[in-house]
Amino acid sequence: MKDVGTNGGGYFNANSSHPFENPNGSSNLLEIFRLLVILFSLPRTFGKLVGNVKQGYAIVAAMGKTDGYGRAVKRPAGVR
Repeated sequence: MKDVGTNGGGYFNANSSHPFENPNGSSNLLEIFRLLVILFSLPRTFGKLVGNVKQGYAIVAAMGKTDGYGRAVKRPAGVR
């Protein structure tokens, strides 16, 4: 939950950027995996809530498409 909030959680008030928060790569990967599980489970939960899981999958597809457009449009500074 420390990474979901914006108040700089964790003992050292640096979220996960402090070396003691993630001492090795496997704990960092585990944390990234758990953040992605939360991200992708909420649209599915919405789909189950409204009684049509396809609506949840449509939201996930829109999230992916929006992210793809953002990555395609983003350019380094000074490049035209």
